[in-house]
Amino acid sequence: MLRSSTRRLRLFPKWRFTWSALFIAAGVCGCGDTLQSLVLRPSKEIRRTPEEFGFTYETLTLTDEHGTPISAWRVPTTSETKLGTIVVVPGNDANKGRYTVGLQFFVDFGWDVILYDYQGFGESGGSATFDGLITSSRAVFKHATENDSVVAGLGISLGAPVLIRMAAEFDLAAIVMDGTVNIWEITTQWTDSHGIGNDLFGIGNVVAALSSTEDFDTVRWIAQATEPKLFVHSLADNVAPFEGAMALYRAAPSPKHFFIVEGEHATAQFFDPGLYRNIINAWLTSIVLRDEAFTQQYLAILDEEVRATLLELGLITPEQAAGLTVSGGG
Repeated sequence: MLRSSTRRLRLFPKWRFTWSALFIAAGVCGCGDTLQSLVLRPSKEIRRTPEEFGFTYETLTLTDEHGTPISAWRVPTTSETKLGTIVVVPGNDANKGRYTVGLQFFVDFGWDVILYDYQGFGESGGSATFDGLITSSRAVFKHATENDSVVAGLGISLGAPVLIRMAAEFDLAAIVMDGTVNIWEITTQWTDSHGIGNDLFGIGNVVAALSSTEDFDTVRWIAQATEPKLFVHSLADNVAPFEGAMALYRAAPSPKHFFIVEGEHATAQFFDPGLYRNIINAWLTSIVLRDEAFTQQYLAILDEEVRATLLELGLITPEQAAGLTVSGGG
């Protein structure tokens, strides 16, 4: 593992207990709509545009399968050599304006970037629903793959399972999942990770499954995502336990890789932006340019760093480290 710092960034402490508490509370109420309205917190105000960061952009108005208008921005690369298009799949409470801060990670490195609003978020029509996350994303990935032969995805928080679902449906070049939230299992994952072993909390998992569609059966869909996969997750994630991301990694087919970061939930890009940018771009470039020699050297170093860090933290034994591979099929 490559580690950006030994500090802990606490940007969103109020979310420490929220997800599991919401799922359990919704279960007690017996209301799936309650969970949906509590988890999805659509923001309508667009506070930033790409132009404020020095980037030109094109406004797109797409239409999902139900006729709902979906708003997106396409930001062209500033590099002379274009590698492809990256679609940024947002989390549960942000519109495309929030993700403009991350444009610098990709636009200057050969990637066109598409930012978009889910149904009910930002400038898109309709109301925020779990199904709307899927239909909105499907419209965006349909547009992206019809207009570029190389399309990758970056899913953040709740956007990660949405991206995994898209990867099972579209032929993507690569997918990156940052702070993956598995809503069907997050309640028991969170309680188990905090030593609260009680079957009662399983009600949260049941509520999540009943409140959403099969599109959020992430274990099922990750098994069908054959694209190269990079999991980015913090050992200190206070929303989606590290063990949950590792379970999805194990369920995923090769090729797959794991980048362990510092900070709390999905904050690595703020915690150490230089490391975040360099690791993800190096990984993406090695895949798109198919430089096998570079790829193997890079992955060998990544494996060595991850094993060393897990040993240092006492999370694995030397015997386990010998058989652990976090890049490829291990």
